[in-house]
Amino acid sequence: MPKVPPAFIAAAPVRAQVAVRITIGADGRVERVESSPLHPSDAGKWVELLIGAIRKAAAGWSFYPAMERELSDGPDTDGDGKPDWINVVEAKPVSVFFDAVFTFSAEKGRGTVDTSLPSP
Repeated sequence: MPKVPPAFIAAAPVRAQVAVRITIGADGRVERVESSPLHPSDAGKWVELLIGAIRKAAAGWSFYPAMERELSDGPDTDGDGKPDWINVVEAKPVSVFFDAVFTFSAEKGRGTVDTSLPSP
């Protein structure tokens, strides 16, 4: 989770939502964190500072890589006209992205961060 920047805490009481797009590379590491093109942020003057905090945290995150699979039908051994299973012919890791919303709050000298997925 990102750390709340001291300058943001010093401005308390304050609250800001930052929507970001996080791109995960084929190796499972975060490649990029940028403003979400689909969801607005309400962070105003704080947006760059808070995205920087998210980037710093995300640099240490890792994920299982997303896999793109090529499939083929298995045999129809029971004669029902449908394959009895699907074969994975090839699987390769690919880059993916997702959008997330981080809510930064500061009050009485203390900062908190919550996260969620944006509503469709």
